[in-house]
Amino acid sequence: MHAINAVAASLLSAGHSETAVFQAFSKQFVKLGLHGSINLVDPTGRDIVVRAIALPNKLNNVMAQLEKMINFSIIGYRYSRERAGLDNTAMEVGQAIFLSDNSRKVREVMPQVGKLATNLMLKYFAGRPAVLAPIFADEGKVQGVLYASGSNLQATDGPAIAAFANHISIALQNAILFQEMKDARASLQRVNASLAASRDAIHALVQQTPVGIQVFDTNGICVDVNEAYLQIFGMKRNQIVRIYNIFTDPFAARVGTKQAAERVLLGETMRLGDVHFDFERAEGEFFHTIGRRILNVTLFPVFGESSKVVQFVGLYVDVTEQKKSEASLRQLTMELSQQKQMVDAMLRTTPDSFYVLDINGRYLYASPRALEHLSMTLPEIIGKNRRAIGLSEALYEQSEYARLQVLQTGQPVVKEYGEWTNGEYRDQEFIYSPLHSAAGEIIGFVITVRDVTQRKREQTALFEAQKTESLGVLAGGIAHDFNNLLVAMLGQTSLALTKLSHDNPAHDHIQKAIRAAQKASELTRQMLAYSGRGKFEIRLLDLNKLIEENSHLLKVAMPKHVALVLHCYSQLPLIEADPGQIQQIVMNLLLNAAESMEDRPGTITITTSVIAILDETIQQWQYMHQSVSPGHYVLLRVEDDGAGIDDDVLQKIFDPFFTTKFTGRGLGLAAVLGIVRGHHGSIRVSSQKGYGTTFEIAFPISDKDNLQVVQPEVTTAVSASTGTILVIDDEEAVRDALSDMLESVGLSVITAVNGKDGIQQYQQRWQQIALILLDLSMPDQSGADTFTELRCINADVPILLISGYSEMEVQSHFAHAEKLDGFIQKPFDLDLLISTVVSKLPALPDES
Repeated sequence: MHAINAVAASLLSAGHSETAVFQAFSKQFVKLGLHGSINLVDPTGRDIVVRAIALPNKLNNVMAQLEKMINFSIIGYRYSRERAGLDNTAMEVGQAIFLSDNSRKVREVMPQVGKLATNLMLKYFAGRPAVLAPIFADEGKVQGVLYASGSNLQATDGPAIAAFANHISIALQNAILFQEMKDARASLQRVNASLAASRDAIHALVQQTPVGIQVFDTNGICVDVNEAYLQIFGMKRNQIVRIYNIFTDPFAARVGTKQAAERVLLGETMRLGDVHFDFERAEGEFFHTIGRRILNVTLFPVFGESSKVVQFVGLYVDVTEQKKSEASLRQLTMELSQQKQMVDAMLRTTPDSFYVLDINGRYLYASPRALEHLSMTLPEIIGKNRRAIGLSEALYEQSEYARLQVLQTGQPVVKEYGEWTNGEYRDQEFIYSPLHSAAGEIIGFVITVRDVTQRKREQTALFEAQKTESLGVLAGGIAHDFNNLLVAMLGQTSLALTKLSHDNPAHDHIQKAIRAAQKASELTRQMLAYSGRGKFEIRLLDLNKLIEENSHLLKVAMPKHVALVLHCYSQLPLIEADPGQIQQIVMNLLLNAAESMEDRPGTITITTSVIAILDETIQQWQYMHQSVSPGHYVLLRVEDDGAGIDDDVLQKIFDPFFTTKFTGRGLGLAAVLGIVRGHHGSIRVSSQKGYGTTFEIAFPISDKDNLQVVQPEVTTAVSASTGTILVIDDEEAVRDALSDMLESVGLSVITAVNGKDGIQQYQQRWQQIALILLDLSMPDQSGADTFTELRCINADVPILLISGYSEMEVQSHFAHAEKLDGFIQKPFDLDLLISTVVSKLPALPDES
């Protein structure tokens, strides 16, 4: 018992920590000649952990050897409660258990190690008597087992070992309590330090915050303020703390803080909002003069015990500069809004579309016109790339390529793209421009999209018009020069024919030469028709009547395998046209249609009707870029079901000298175009390969009742006494031909090489000159200018114009008041020349 008391005293003295308890246990156990361990259940309740061991020196050496073999320490060793049967029994019965042989106990808890270590453990620790005694925690709860073993242990030692276990239980509980007290004390020290630090931090925060803070007691006396308050109100601490009373200050009553403080004492928080402080010091007022300020004021109570207000606090936020900034911001916002409205109005009215993209090609903005084109809203496209909004793949690739070009070069890139929109092909111009930051870096792109359809049409129309005009001038010039040669050929051959008898061997040859020259003149007429300078005899024309009167001729001209069908509108209005030229149009179109049939049977349909050309359809009638006005027109349609025309050929069919025929001259459709242009009409062509071609020609409807065409009177009587003829022409061959033909019938002829020479000749010999033949186209001085000067010399002298161009074309060179005495179109033969000249010569005086 004395030994147990010594152990108890030793354990109690070690109660300040578990480690000290375990050390005292080990020391006292070895003194008692025992060895063993303290084994405690872990918090999970599944395992038992060896927390302390007591071994004499010999067994200590064995344990060190064993730990080296198994490579872990026995202290801290953990074994499962499921296999610790004897430990569980001791804990369940709550009493000490004596084991005469501890081998089962050792085997239950020993680690699973090699045979050598197992044999060593069994040799030194098994086969001995032992006692297992429960170790208790608070409220009698078992928390482990005290294991004791020794060669001299007997069953009667169980109570002593149990008492030892109880002392260990008490010592461990004391150690836990001591540690909890120690932890609580440390925690309290930390809390106190934290509170002190918090007070210091709060005080520093209060002093450093830009918000003015003022603390009042319940009597309204200021007990503390921070630095921000002193700066806002222009005060020093000793001027306000314990001196200022909010309830007695007239200024506080004037701005409303006194009334708010009275309600705060009742427990309310008062948010006064923005208060205008005018610190112009008045009689009896407290504050110094610091100017006008706007303060956001809040007063709130501080509660003590029993929810009683013990203090209240005023918060003063100086928002003067903020309000100024807000006012400036509102003004700026209003100005920006106005500017945005102006820009939006401009962007809404401009036909161009504008887009702003970021550096990665995602939309940041789109103008109203652009959104209208996309049929989307701005939120629907923001942040998306151009592919995500449904852009065609081709346009997306072009856009990406242009974007990369801008990134590489830093310069705007212009691209064009065409696409079908609402059934119409539109050309668009895309201008990709870089968007720079203040540092000059490219941060995005501005894309301007402009519809250039009309511009391209106008450019194409201008090009075609210039081409047509150039070709017309070329064709007219060739025809003019060729006509001059034909005048000489026809004049001289027809003159030669008059001097030969019919039985002369040369007679037939000269007639063939005349026919060849006349056929050549047909070519020049077609070339003049294309140039718009052909011979037109304009009159009111019924297109139906012309077609019906020539229907037999038209049908005869058709191959036998081609059928001709006529559909004529019965109420067809009249047009102003040259019947011969219109007949040439019909014939040329029919011959082209018949040739397109090749050897297949087919049908050609001629239709007349009235058509309305509207603003929305006018583009269809500018096939050859003619100038067309909206209105009603007489329509001539020639339609075939032949082979059709390829698209690339269709663009060239009206070009002079263009032909797909081996023997063609390429002047038939060119003449058609020139005649239509000369009649101020329009033409359009549609064709589909393998299905046929349709030509449609629109002629303006006449608003006149009658047009007279004056035919020259033909007189063949010639007298040598009627005077002398002055021939003015720059072409020697023409002058010679005219001289020879006129002299052949007994007329006298004087020739002049140009306009100036002709005027000089007339001034010198005007009394003997009875008539003047004047060429229109001459270098240096034109025929029109020469005509005017001759009229100034003698207003009554007959002047006949000669030209390869038509009479209408010639008349356009003269003033309306200048009436021509006559006109002869080149080429002409002897009979036409003589009949026209004689009809204009003055009659001989009556000799009777």
